[in-house]
Amino acid sequence: MGETPSTAAAATPSATTRTAAPQRASAPPLSARVRELGRRSWFLDLLGLAFVCLASLAIMVVVLKLWDDPDLHTPLQPDGDGLFTLSVFKGIQDWGWIWSNPSVGAPGGLHLNDFGALGPDNFHWALAWALSKIANQPGTIYNGMFFLTFPMSAGAAYLALRWLDISRLAAIAPAVLFSIAPYHFARGLGGHLLLADMTAVPFGVFLAVCVATGRPLWQRRAADGPRLLRWVSWTSARTLALCVLIASSGIYYAAFAIIFVVVAAFAAWLSRPDPKAVLLGAGAVLVALGAVLVFNLAPTVLYHHAHGPNTVAGQRNPNESIFYGLNLIGQVLPPQVHRFHPFATLGNEYWSQTESPGEGSTWGGTISVVGLALLIAAIAASLAGGARGRWLQDPRMRGAALVMITAALVGATGAGGAFISFIINPSLRAWDRIGIVLVFCGLLAFALGLDVLGRRVRGRPAPLRAAFVALTPVLILFGAWDQTWPAVEPDYKNSRAEWISDAHFVQKITASLGGRGSVYQIPYTPFPESPPVNQMGDYSPLKGFVHAPKTIKWSYASMKGRPEDWQAEASALPLPTQIKAAALAGFDGLWIDTRGYVNPDKEAVDPAARVTGVAPIISDDSRLRYFDLRPLRARLEPKLTPAERQAVEPDLTQPMETAYGTGFYQPESNAKDTWHWAAALSQITLDNPRSQPRRIVFEGRLSAATRSKVQLTLDGRSIGSATATPLPGRKVDQAIVVPPGKHTLGLSTNAPATTPAAGDTRDLRLQVLDSVVEDAEILALGKTR
Repeated sequence: MGETPSTAAAATPSATTRTAAPQRASAPPLSARVRELGRRSWFLDLLGLAFVCLASLAIMVVVLKLWDDPDLHTPLQPDGDGLFTLSVFKGIQDWGWIWSNPSVGAPGGLHLNDFGALGPDNFHWALAWALSKIANQPGTIYNGMFFLTFPMSAGAAYLALRWLDISRLAAIAPAVLFSIAPYHFARGLGGHLLLADMTAVPFGVFLAVCVATGRPLWQRRAADGPRLLRWVSWTSARTLALCVLIASSGIYYAAFAIIFVVVAAFAAWLSRPDPKAVLLGAGAVLVALGAVLVFNLAPTVLYHHAHGPNTVAGQRNPNESIFYGLNLIGQVLPPQVHRFHPFATLGNEYWSQTESPGEGSTWGGTISVVGLALLIAAIAASLAGGARGRWLQDPRMRGAALVMITAALVGATGAGGAFISFIINPSLRAWDRIGIVLVFCGLLAFALGLDVLGRRVRGRPAPLRAAFVALTPVLILFGAWDQTWPAVEPDYKNSRAEWISDAHFVQKITASLGGRGSVYQIPYTPFPESPPVNQMGDYSPLKGFVHAPKTIKWSYASMKGRPEDWQAEASALPLPTQIKAAALAGFDGLWIDTRGYVNPDKEAVDPAARVTGVAPIISDDSRLRYFDLRPLRARLEPKLTPAERQAVEPDLTQPMETAYGTGFYQPESNAKDTWHWAAALSQITLDNPRSQPRRIVFEGRLSAATRSKVQLTLDGRSIGSATATPLPGRKVDQAIVVPPGKHTLGLSTNAPATTPAAGDTRDLRLQVLDSVVEDAEILALGKTR
């Protein structure tokens, strides 16, 4: 039967009918998605992390009054250790990394491998390298790194507290206050920029507390797979990353972390019935820290293996650990500059009288001191036992107390740090730097107290909960007031004026040299770590390098104790001879820092003007002088034979090395000379680093006015005798030809012994100046005009 019209119409769609598309579920509104995101733990932690980072930056801007310094190219600390750090940043910019810098220590260049403590700061050098790709000036890199240390330190403290299961709200204020500790400003603005990055401190304490409390630092994944990959869990990856960061953020913070983990492991071994898992975890942490340290120290170890140890550079005296020990009273007494007058008066009672100020106050703020008191109470509660003060017996509180006690016993003057320096190795001497660990321990204890308070107000009336929430900004504002003071603000005006003056001066030198050349710098200053030369601070000659293109070479910054430090010998020459030798050795200009002299015009500027015959370039602040040596070189070269001209440069930059042996007494000096007294028989070791024999002149002075003689032998063979001239000279001159390598110069004299002071039993016959031997070609320059 056929379909009825109604049936057909129902079965056949009309021309205008379309198949309906499947309907999509409508997306939830934005507000709902935000609420859902807000319920996720990681997002809330991210918000807390962002808050503490931004808060620390905001407080830094206010404390430093950065609006007073629009020129952020001027480093916050352009002198002393800050200038050295700037030079390392410039070296990274110019030459890619820290170890070799051909622009300084000309002509051989500077190798920093003897400065082994630089290796464990590889994280900071990598950060500076990254900043150098953005900033084109070392001052900008310095400031950028200092600014970054605030959010990095705050973020590290926040994460460490959260990983110890402290609530977000309780972790925020202590984390911010840690980042603005007085120690932070003192280090960054005092030139110790790398110590100002305190990121490693909270992480080191976190590892130690985990070991002490039995918290797992290494965990296996439940998933099947290769045995090694089963340990690639979030917990294990985090621990490994922390070990790499700590061991690459400075030798001090790495050493502190290792000590804390060792003590925590020992405590766990004593207190736990089955400590095997904890000890294995702690051992793995120590292996990781040690392996990264070995990697970071490898450039120094390999360099010493190839070139021998340097017994001069970077060497420490164990007694320095006493001077730089931690003043425990200074950990709780406020500094003299505190805003609150009674606090300032209290601090003044100690800091104005102490004879062991070390590197200054290590006070971390009132809230940190309160936290330290809580840790002491926790120790008392643990010893007393019982039900009272259960929150004080929290394992995390006990772990923090253990770290606090360890830090105090290691850092305190004459305590564990001194034992390490005197018995094991004096390289670590500034144990007062462990004070920042005590600061964090106090803030950790305070955060635990806040956490307990937060749990108790949970479920209470809304006003009480709101008051607890409001406590966080109150604590931050109080801490910012309590831990900072107006004196923290740098002297922007004078720093900028000095920086600009130096930059203009170097720009003029660069223009004079056409962008390429070598500059000889006086007065000579040993590198690194030298006391001031008159009013010229350590590392001052680096001013030229940090402002110049890398094609300008500078004589300063040759590693002392190495053959490259030739200027130590050259500086003993009379200044006119020294300048002439430098000109013939290829140096195009002479740099004079007048602050290095008592009477700069008489001692350096006027003699340089007479020898060079040119007018100097003068810095804007009148401190620095630059003389062009190229006209002098043009006048001198025709007066010398080709052989003499060719000999000057190696004679100057590869000086004869001398070592006083049998028959010599300790050096003596006055304002003009340094000398050694010798007995009737004595020996000097001569080391000729050149591959050719060299003709030198031995100079000595006999004790008596009689016509006495000095017999000389070289490696046991007689090379003649010299007779002293009469008074007032009594001088002995003898030409000697020394083959390459080491040789023994024997001296014997028939001069009678001089009459020493009462009680002095020495046999004083021959006085030998430190400039015991001088190359004949260089001595001849002193006679040229």
